Amino acid sequence: MTNNESEQIKVTLIGEVDDVNDDNIDVFVHLPNGEEWVATFFTLENIAKLLRGGESTGERLSGKYFWATDMVILKDLKFETIEATAREMVRNGGYLTAFTRSLELAEE
Repeated sequence: MTNNESEQIKVTLIGEVDDVNDDNIDVFVHLPNGEEWVATFFTLENIAKLLRGGESTGERLSGKYFWATDMVILKDLKFETIEATAREMVRNGGYLTAFTRSLELAEE
């Protein structure tokens, strides 16, 4: 996709970011052709917190691992960072493997 086409995408967040340095959020990317793709954007601090949480709950082998489908890791979750990352991933094609196409639109 060209730079101009990647500028035409729409980025929608599902929910709100409480802490731009320690959170995760579902991100929908709407392409000009009508396709919609989704991924979860995490910060490293959030992943570390999730690992620590597993130590006390016993989840994920007591915090020894963490995984998520459609995971994209960012330095922070400022909207500008999220939007720039989504645009870059659309421009370079990375969204095709890092995101999942929304089933609602894929079934139509």
